[in-house]
Amino acid sequence: MKSFQLPKNPKIRIIGCPGTGKTTLAANISDRVGVRHFELDSFVWLEDWKMGDNEETLQIVSQKIADNHSWVMCGGYSFTDKLLLKECNILIYLNYPFYITFWRLLKRTLSYCWNKTLLWGKQGTYDTFYRTFCTKESILWVFCTLYQPSKAKFQSKIDYWTSVHEQDGDPNVVQLTFTHPDEIAQWLNSLSKFQKQE
Repeated sequence: MKSFQLPKNPKIRIIGCPGTGKTTLAANISDRVGVRHFELDSFVWLEDWKMGDNEETLQIVSQKIADNHSWVMCGGYSFTDKLLLKECNILIYLNYPFYITFWRLLKRTLSYCWNKTLLWGKQGTYDTFYRTFCTKESILWVFCTLYQPSKAKFQSKIDYWTSVHEQDGDPNVVQLTFTHPDEIAQWLNSLSKFQKQE
C-alpha cells in the first residue's frame, strides 16, 4: 500500500459497531501521527453507568474541537453526528463482518468482566458477568440486535458527510472504509506523519 499522506491538521472521525476496534485504532493513529485522541464514551458516561446530559456533552465536544487544530475522535452517539461529521476531514468506517466483530467484542467484554476493568475512569462503571449475560443493557445484546440495522445508519452518516464536504469543495477530505482488521494494519503502516501548521 502506498504511503497515505494526511492533510495538515487532520480531524479524524471513526465510526463502526461496538467491537470493531474504534478506540484501538484512534489510539494507534494518535501515537503514530501525534494528534489528540478523544473518546466520546469518556464524555458521555458518568459514574455508575449514568449518562450525562446530551447538550452538556456536546458543549464538551465542541470545546475540545475548538481547543485542538488536529484530533481523532471515536465513539458512536448519534446526537454528536451533525457536529463531528461537519468538522472532520477524514471519516473512517470500520465495516467488519458479524463473526469478526462479535468474537472481538466477546473477548473484550469477558476480559473487562474478569478483571473488573474500570471504564473511562468513572467510579462504578465496569462490566459484570450479570450485566453482560442477564440484562438488555449488555453490550453483546445491543450489538446483536443493532448490527444489521446499523449498516443503513452508518451509510447515511457517510452520505451526509459526503454531501457536506462536496459543498465545501475541499480536495483534502477523505472517506475510508475498512472491511477487515488486516486492512487497518496495512493502512497504519502506510501513514505519513503530517506537518503541523504553526
